[in-house]
Amino acid sequence: MLLSANVLQAQYIEPAEHKAEEAEHKPSIFQRLHNFLRDTELKGLDTNYIGAPKRKWSAYLNTYTSDVAFRVKSKEIPELGRIRISMHSKVQNQVSAGLFYYGYGASYSWSLIKGYNKDLSFTTYSSPVGGEIRYHTSKAISGTISAQNLPTELKILRGDAKETTFILNTYYLFNRRKFSYGAAMSYSKIQKRSAGSPMAGLTLYQTRITSYDPLLTSMLGGIKRIKLRQWGIGGGYAYNWVVMNSDEKNLLLHASLMPMILFTAKSVARSESGEWVVKEGTFGQKNNTTLTFMARGSVSYNWSERYLTGISGFYNTFRVGSRNSYHASTDDWVVRVFFAVRF
Repeated sequence: MLLSANVLQAQYIEPAEHKAEEAEHKPSIFQRLHNFLRDTELKGLDTNYIGAPKRKWSAYLNTYTSDVAFRVKSKEIPELGRIRISMHSKVQNQVSAGLFYYGYGASYSWSLIKGYNKDLSFTTYSSPVGGEIRYHTSKAISGTISAQNLPTELKILRGDAKETTFILNTYYLFNRRKFSYGAAMSYSKIQKRSAGSPMAGLTLYQTRITSYDPLLTSMLGGIKRIKLRQWGIGGGYAYNWVVMNSDEKNLLLHASLMPMILFTAKSVARSESGEWVVKEGTFGQKNNTTLTFMARGSVSYNWSERYLTGISGFYNTFRVGSRNSYHASTDDWVVRVFFAVRF
């Protein structure tokens, strides 16, 4: 009878032991995330062209230079004629720090002087899909206002206006087996041989200019705030040129260009009282499509498997409206010199 009880007890305990063993071998949520990112980054690549560093984490310290230039030409306004406004955020040196894992990461930059410009970016230069999200604010907007019937230009001083910009750039690579954007822009891979790839892209852009100066608001015909929202689709080509590649050292040059058709989803302007001065639409124009382009470039040098340095940047240009009426254009660019450590 006692033997039967022991047998029953063993039969009862054995399944629990198996469950414990299965639990030990079941990967955690972090391990599953790691496996997903690893497979997304490395699966299906031609290892004759693309390699992966042993260390998956990388930390960056950058000197960061950026500018957003914004220009508006109005339609004919009584007593003033056509008004031309030119503003930009003043090129300022900024400091940027970033942390990346398998090419997925974030960075934050701020101005060295009084924090006028700030940028927050999230990037993933994975294959075959990737891109960047950038949120930029500047209180350093300055520029000029001129009108046909005014004898002199009026100055827009720093602090008279604020600019806020949101940009989403994405891409799809058609030759992800041999070409790596991560090798050129986030340095999560190593391009061993020169290769290029056709690509398709989608971009979303929104900017808002807010006036804090009564004279500037008056010159804009009572407009307190201008807001533009656009999205574009296009196709282009990217190329990685491997100048030098050895067991540890690697010198890589990258360039890409993507022409795009830009659609204006929203272009509005409000007065100081909150009333619409120019309602939704392309500032009163029926044609809401324009041509634009996006460009990226970089030079990077891996002087060991762990350390690398270089320079990279991108340029966006956006247009809206008609030259016979309201016309607005924006140029947005970033250049950074970086030093990175893999760990």
